[in-house]
Amino acid sequence: MQNNGVTIGTITVGTDGSVTATTASGTSKSIAAGDVLKIVAPGTADATAADMAFTIIGVH
Repeated sequence: MQNNGVTIGTITVGTDGSVTATTASGTSKSIAAGDVLKIVAPGTADATAADMAFTIIGVH
C-alpha cells in the first residue's frame, strides 16, 4: 500500500484465502482528503491470483 507514493504497508493473501493488511510501522495511518492511496502489485505476478478485489474501510 502506498500513500502519495510512500509505502505505508502490505496486503498479504494466503493460500487459504486469508487476507492480512499490515502497516510498515505497525501503527494506524491517517489518509487525508486529496491523498492518493494505491495498492501496488508485486514485481512478479502470481499466476494463480485472479479477479481480486479489496474493500478499504475508514473512519471519518
